[in-house]
Amino acid sequence: MEKNLCQFEKQDGPRTATSPRLAPLNGQGWTGVKEKEFKNRFDVYDGAPCQWSKDREATHTLWLGDHFAKGPRPAKLLKTVMYVGVDEVDGKLIWEKWQIKTEFRKDV
Repeated sequence: MEKNLCQFEKQDGPRTATSPRLAPLNGQGWTGVKEKEFKNRFDVYDGAPCQWSKDREATHTLWLGDHFAKGPRPAKLLKTVMYVGVDEVDGKLIWEKWQIKTEFRKDV
């Protein structure tokens, strides 16, 4: 993954690249989702992980935690699908489409 995907970028404001379990402390809601293909559960919290990904239409942050690629990833969360920023080419995000099931939603 490229540095531009925010995993190493200094965060501005109260949001940091931490688990969404801390999201309520930052005034953010979060959602638990399960992707349908491999049945893995992920946490997604409101807001892009950084300004760079927000400028490229990311609306949420997917937290990969202890999975294959630790840390935050830019995402767009919809009702039954989630688009995950998996790479960057020429300053543009490459989005991968995941079929999901929402397990819960916590608003602050």
